[in-house]
Formats: sequence, structure tokens, C-alpha cells
Amino acid sequence: MKTIEVPIQSEFMLPPLHQAARQRDVKKVRSLLAEGADINELNTREANGEGGNPPLWFAAQGLPAGGVAIAQLLIESGADANTKGEFGMTPLHIACSWGHPDMVIFLHQNGADLDIKDDYGRTPVSLARADYEEAKAAPNHTQPIGCTLWLEGMAEINRYFDSLIVH
Repeated sequence: MKTIEVPIQSEFMLPPLHQAARQRDVKKVRSLLAEGADINELNTREANGEGGNPPLWFAAQGLPAGGVAIAQLLIESGADANTKGEFGMTPLHIACSWGHPDMVIFLHQNGADLDIKDDYGRTPVSLARADYEEAKAAPNHTQPIGCTLWLEGMAEINRYFDSLIVH
């Protein structure tokens, strides 16, 4: 893989490929990949443990629209679906915590490990289940529309995980 010279500063001090993934900019991601951007590069890790995340991690977080398209480009270019970022979380951990069922399914179907643990001993499945149960128990979880959509996403993720269990 060739090294390319690109400016390393962007919004939130992210490398260009990370920023393009975060912004769901398919054209920019394609361009950066064609120029030889490192698909598994980790952004700067902060003293508090934040950072150290691959571009695929950014495709898995935030609003769901466009995330799978970015993830597909990265995976097709050789991104490792199990690369750990901050707090030992993989892109699958992130997709589970953000309530993105399409991303969860895509990552799992493309090699993401359901049993990999983060720095706190949580697997993506246990994280999704705990977050979902905690949210259901919250007294006002259905008030904001974002919470309702997140809860629906979490329910779908848990149904998907349930479908993988052999009875």
C-alpha cells in the first residue's frame, strides 16, 4: 500500500478518511481509497482513552443513513471489521450501541466477531442487550423521537441476535 500525503487536521482532528466516513461522503471515501489511504489507520488516542479508532468505526456510529455504503467500501478495500478502537470497542460494538440494525447485520455478515470483548468485558451482543433493557426501563424513554427510533433499532438488533441462537 502506498503512503499518500494528506492534511491530517479536519473537524475533530480526524484524518481525512475518518472524516469522510463520519460525514458519509461516498465520493470522498472512494477518492481517498483510490489514492491509497490506510483503511485501518487509527486516529489519535487521547490521554483519557478516547480516540484510536479506525475509519470503519466512524461509519458505524452517528446517523444510520449512508453508514452501510461507507462500511461496504471500507470492507471491500480490506478494512478489518474487528479492529478495536477506544475502550476496546469494535465497529460492531459501536453499531450496537448506536442502535443501527442494518450496520450490525452487515458487519456480522462481513466477519465481525459477536464474541469479541471490549475493555470492560462486554461483547457486542451483551452491550446491545444491556442498553436495550436499560432504555426500556427508563421512565421517559419514548419522549424524544430520536429515543423512540433508537429503541426500535435496539429491538431489531436484539431480534437479529436471537435469530442466531440455535434452539
